[in-house]
Amino acid sequence: MNINKAACIFMSLILLFLAVSCDTPGSPGSLASSTTGSSQVWMGFDPGSMTGTLVCQGFTLDNTATVTGIRLFITTKTGTPTGDYIVSIKTDNAGKPSATNADANATLSKNAASITQNAWNTWTFPASFSLSGSTQYWVVVTTNENDMTGANGIYFGYDNAGSYAGGAMGTYDSMVTFTWTINTANDLKFIVQ
Repeated sequence: MNINKAACIFMSLILLFLAVSCDTPGSPGSLASSTTGSSQVWMGFDPGSMTGTLVCQGFTLDNTATVTGIRLFITTKTGTPTGDYIVSIKTDNAGKPSATNADANATLSKNAASITQNAWNTWTFPASFSLSGSTQYWVVVTTNENDMTGANGIYFGYDNAGSYAGGAMGTYDSMVTFTWTINTANDLKFIVQ
């Protein structure tokens, strides 16, 4: 094998490695992420406790950056959910999500039928926008799933080791207390891109 051919093969392998690495969750291409863990949280209506559960995840960026979307890991779909799952980036209000989007484009709805279980699912915002560095933001997931039996919903993956330092996961009781509860030991499996 001549030196030129060997060099070409070597460069091709490097380019292949870089292409795979850039598409790997938590790779340097992500702005903020937590990609480990095997726990799951259900999102939908629970008739036993008469509560609806929504989820959120706090995050911070090291520097001001342009955001194009959010990736979330869906572990399981139960039954046949038919609702929309809306992902938004909210500003912070005393350590919890506010009701204000970080940008007019920082929200997108995806129907349950287009969500894949045991996979990373991407919500790509209508247009990119800038978020400031060293500022707390929140990924908030809401739904209009309206199944009173509790048989239909989606499980989101999370890490219960608290390994992400830029924020924490929270759940919202949308039926009784109407408050966010933040658990600093948990992190939603998420990627800001």
